[in-house]
Amino acid sequence: MNKLLRKTYKQTRRVLRKTKRFYKKNISGNGLTPLVIIGLIGITILAIALIVGDTDNSRILAVANRAQELSEESKSEPQSNEYSARALVGALQGDDVDIFKLLESEKASESQSVSRAQQAENAAEEAVAETFAEAETEAATEAQTEPETPPSPYADIAVTNLDDAESYVNVRSEPSAEAEKLGKIYNDCAAKIIETVDGEDGNWYYIESGSVTGYIKSKYFLTGEDAEQRAAEIGKIFGRINVGGLRLRTEPSVESDIITSLWEGEIYSVLDDDFDFTKITLGKDDEGNEVAGYVKSEYIDVYVDFDTAISLEEEAARIAEEERLAREAREAEERLEAERLERERQAAEQAERDRQAAEQAERDRQAAAQAERDRQAAAQQQTPAPAPTPAPEPAPAPAPANNISTATRDAVVAYAKQFIGNPYVWGGTSLTNGCDCSGFVMGVYKKFGISLPHSSRAQANCGTRVSIANLRPGDLVFYANGSTIYHVAMYIGNGQIVHAINEKRGIGITSMNFSSPYCAITLLG
Repeated sequence: MNKLLRKTYKQTRRVLRKTKRFYKKNISGNGLTPLVIIGLIGITILAIALIVGDTDNSRILAVANRAQELSEESKSEPQSNEYSARALVGALQGDDVDIFKLLESEKASESQSVSRAQQAENAAEEAVAETFAEAETEAATEAQTEPETPPSPYADIAVTNLDDAESYVNVRSEPSAEAEKLGKIYNDCAAKIIETVDGEDGNWYYIESGSVTGYIKSKYFLTGEDAEQRAAEIGKIFGRINVGGLRLRTEPSVESDIITSLWEGEIYSVLDDDFDFTKITLGKDDEGNEVAGYVKSEYIDVYVDFDTAISLEEEAARIAEEERLAREAREAEERLEAERLERERQAAEQAERDRQAAEQAERDRQAAAQAERDRQAAAQQQTPAPAPTPAPEPAPAPAPANNISTATRDAVVAYAKQFIGNPYVWGGTSLTNGCDCSGFVMGVYKKFGISLPHSSRAQANCGTRVSIANLRPGDLVFYANGSTIYHVAMYIGNGQIVHAINEKRGIGITSMNFSSPYCAITLLG
């Protein structure tokens, strides 16, 4: 900016000098030079204001405005031009000069105009120089006091760069391939380099990544600008709501329409983070468009998350959790199968009871018919016949077990939870390799013989509508933008849902109230 100020100053001086020569050569004595000076000063002051950015400075604006006024006045009163110039120079220098009193009290002769105009020109040139000097000083001061730009959230990050995206390298206790393994770090994981050391086969980094600290060969990492650029690509930006009932709006304005209200503690993927408003997404609709909105930035804590190394203990815990979920799913399916077999057994027993009852009823009917014939024969012989024996009532069928529906719901939920952590892929239907929200529930229910369309809007028209207050595990919950459904999730109890959330979060469990539920259905009766 200082270079621009100096360039503008030099150009202004050059114009003033040309004006002086033009005045002396062509229009000496006609009073027009002060008018030109007035215009030049006004333009110069306005240029300084724009360059410095100090458009709120009352003095600069007042002088610029006064230059415009005096220029207009000078057109109708040429003889007042030199006084206008003098008044403007006084204003520029901070003097309290009343131009109207000056015009009333002082009248100059034609011969004095040239010298006074020359004085006005010189004063104007000095004032412009002084103004530029002040502007340069203020700009330098502001540059010194201006707060430093916050560091990039991706600075000081190293990123693993492996040939195979699915491979990993071991984090070791010492810079040697024979040292103890402390953990694993996969491709595109972030780490902080604490120290570079000489180790086996060259340089090693002593790194910190997640809960793991240890040594890895330097060749497996990107650093510097390459790492920062890659970190910006793989970093996942999230925002945690820090106040309850926060309104999500359609535009970055408190006057725009409200999409929904958000619960405190819920986490959302961030699309854009500005000073006043942060743009977050609730997911994608059936057409793949982001359902997004804006919240006031002061009510959301934004952070960047990276995949990091995993310790051997964490890996063991993760494997144990995966095995637990798989075991629960198998046990739920076994209970469901046992229930099915029990239903079949009960149905077979009921069928046998019905068959026996029918045979007994037939025997009783035949006996009654024979008794009636005997009675009629006896009556003809005037001998009383014994009264017929009433047929016995068939035994009632046992009531079906009351946990049949519960077992089915438990099996559906347990099966769905096995896929937590798997990726979200819009349009996908694979529970392991990637699916979207409707593809997820479609794949889960397919396991249990229930077919669903691959669309959250279409799925909302399946099954039977139930109230949000009466949800049971396995029911489907739908979310809408206005009245247009865009997302589906499976209720698992305790106010929670399991669903394919978005690309950054994959399949996971959240509160049912991550957004306001629109409607719900049951497919399990």
